[in-house]
Amino acid sequence: MLRAGIGRFGPTQIEGNVSRYYNGSRPFAATEARERLENGTDMIERYWKLAFDPFASRIEPSYVHLPAQLEAEERLVRAVETGERSVAFQAPSGLGKSIVLARVLTRVRTPIRRIARVDGPIDGLSLHLGLAESLGVRNVGQVDRSQARRVLLEALKLCRLQGAGVVLAVDHHQCLEDPRDRLDLQRLGRIDPHPKARLTAILVGGRRDDENSESLDRENDWNLTVGLAPLTRSEATAYLVAKLKSAGRLDPTFTPKAITLIHGITRGVPKGIDRIASLALRAAALRKLEMITPDVVEGVAFEKEGAETCRSYGERSLD
Repeated sequence: MLRAGIGRFGPTQIEGNVSRYYNGSRPFAATEARERLENGTDMIERYWKLAFDPFASRIEPSYVHLPAQLEAEERLVRAVETGERSVAFQAPSGLGKSIVLARVLTRVRTPIRRIARVDGPIDGLSLHLGLAESLGVRNVGQVDRSQARRVLLEALKLCRLQGAGVVLAVDHHQCLEDPRDRLDLQRLGRIDPHPKARLTAILVGGRRDDENSESLDRENDWNLTVGLAPLTRSEATAYLVAKLKSAGRLDPTFTPKAITLIHGITRGVPKGIDRIASLALRAAALRKLEMITPDVVEGVAFEKEGAETCRSYGERSLD
């Protein structure tokens, strides 16, 4: 499920539209539409001759090697290998930051390098304690912010004395709103200042435009900043083809104009492309179509008042 809506249209709105477009001309009753939604995946697999729905969020999505993600992965791996203290990995939601991070951590994990990861810490206390627990610290008890920082520092010192490097990975750090918490985050790479410390902090989150973030960023000496760009129209085509191929389908499934429309609606965000593509597969199968056309994409993505916006996206992408 998408964390946020695609553009200004949320996932519930999109799913509601599917029921209206399944029959092409008239909406189904709510119960009938709900049953078709619940049984949609099996129907998609049978109709399109797929081993599974490659775009469905409830299964582990098939990984597609996207140029931007591969470049970001290589830059992050190199940052760890060369001893960068802090790396900011920033991009809007849905571009695959967490996927890239997981692949990076798998690649850099060695017998002499330990990995500590925390996802979505809500404050400096949970940030430090979560990372300390990932390094094996247990039974800390009730502590405050400064004590939690010392607990993490002691765990890092122990790793240093054992000759082990450490990667501290913080995913979804945008949950940290308080300036003190942001400062704790940005000081992670320097938490152990010892010259023999082999420590890299990878901080993963969305871009922040507020004034507090800008002031903190100026105070913080980032060693490296890595970003991700949305997919281009041609990359979106390759992405859809590769996803379908991973599920066993080689025949063309989306018309070129449908792909253009998907790319425009989602602005090239892979998570959004997955969502629209999965719903479009379902709707087109129920209408017994041989290929997915722009009207199917438009139907699953927008309410009537958004149709013109949908078409304008497609027209701009064709230019």
